Amino acid sequence: MTSGSASFAGSPTATVQTGADGVATAPALTAGTTPGPVTITATSASGASTEALVGTTFTATVTAAPQAPTTDLTATVSAPPTARPGASFVATVTVTNKGTAAVAKASTAVTLDGGLLVVAAPGSAGPAAGRSVAFVDGPLAVGASVTHRVTVVGAEVGAAAVRATTGSAGPDATPADNTATAAVRIG
Repeated sequence: MTSGSASFAGSPTATVQTGADGVATAPALTAGTTPGPVTITATSASGASTEALVGTTFTATVTAAPQAPTTDLTATVSAPPTARPGASFVATVTVTNKGTAAVAKASTAVTLDGGLLVVAAPGSAGPAAGRSVAFVDGPLAVGASVTHRVTVVGAEVGAAAVRATTGSAGPDATPADNTATAAVRIG
């Protein structure tokens, strides 16, 4: 083999003897891990010093192995940067499946910090009260999104935040984007 990602039983070269029938069979050529072209050069000679070397070249292409489907849920949160004490506003939570596999069921928890309280959360998996609310979503096809609107009231003056964390039963390709936060200043 003269170039590319392949080998003969772990070696870039193989020596083959011609059988009594005049046929020479090379060992199996195994593709390597790097995709791209492979060039194999075969040469033949009887060993006599007066005989010319005969050669031929073959080409092949190593292709990348197919990737297993993965899930990759992402969460985003949007909320107004400021709100008046006692006034309600809507925080929007969006969960998107950016993976290559569908998600049968996703769970999303919305947590409120700094004096925020849930007023309403249509479609939530439990009561819409206090400082947190949960949603159960699914199935989510590849590229699909679901949006939740949580009505919140600022009960105390100061810094506050709306945080959403999503996940599913299987492993996630990039778990760092499963949580998102929107800061809100009450005052």
